[in-house]
Amino acid sequence: MAVNASKKRDARFWKKWHQAGALGSAYSQKLFYAKGHIPAGYFCSECGATNCKLWRRAYTFQPKFLCAVCAAKNQKEDITTIDRKGTIPYKDGYRTDNIGWYVPAIPTEDRRGYWTNASVPKLASLWWNRLPTLPPPKPEGEKKKVNVVFEYTNGSYCGARIWSSYPADELEEVRAKNNDPNSGIKIVAEDVSSDKAERLCRKALLQSGVFTRRLEHLDADPNVSPDLMGAEVTNMLLAAFM
Repeated sequence: MAVNASKKRDARFWKKWHQAGALGSAYSQKLFYAKGHIPAGYFCSECGATNCKLWRRAYTFQPKFLCAVCAAKNQKEDITTIDRKGTIPYKDGYRTDNIGWYVPAIPTEDRRGYWTNASVPKLASLWWNRLPTLPPPKPEGEKKKVNVVFEYTNGSYCGARIWSSYPADELEEVRAKNNDPNSGIKIVAEDVSSDKAERLCRKALLQSGVFTRRLEHLDADPNVSPDLMGAEVTNMLLAAFM
C-alpha cells in the first residue's frame, strides 16, 4: 500500500510514522531534556566531576569527557572569565563555548551519541546550559586517585595493557598483589594522566602482536562463532585507534 507522506491528514502516514517510533522519539527527547536527566557515564574522566557541564574532544567517535577546569588544563586555555553559559572570550569581542579542541558534550535523546555544534536542538542546548558551568568543590578529605597501567604477561593477551584508577592509599596493596609472578599481570606505569595511560595501552596493543595471537586463539576454539570473532576484532580495533 502506497503512503502519501505529503498529506499531513493521511491516517495511513501517521500510523506508519507512529509505528516507526517517530512520536515516541519526540516524546522521549522532551522528557529526557525537560527533566534534566544526567546520562550514565557523564562525568569528567580526569577528576570524576559530574552534575556539571562537560566538554568532549571534537571529531572523535569515542570521546572522553572533561569538566571546564580539566579541559582548560588539557588545552592550556584561560577560563577565569567563563560564564554560566560555558563561554569564554574568543576574538574580535566574541565568545565561544569551545575550550581549545573541546566542544560541549551534549548527549542525543537516546543517549547513544553526542550532538555536533551545528546540529544541537534547542531542548538539548537548554539542557546543557542549565548545568552548572564549573564542577562542584570536592568534599574535604576526599582521597586522591592514581592511574595505574598494567600489562598482561601470559595468555593470548600477553603484551596488551589496561589501566585503572585507585585511591592513593591503596597503591601499596595493588603493588603487592601484582608482584606475584603467578598473577599474569604486571604494573608498567603509576600516577600518570588518563591521556598518557590511554596512549600506553594503545601503543602496546599495536606493537605486542596481540591481534594475531588473539585471533589464532579464537580461530582454534570450535565454540567461537563468526559473529563473536567479528565483535572481538571490532573491539580491538576501536581500542587501538579511538
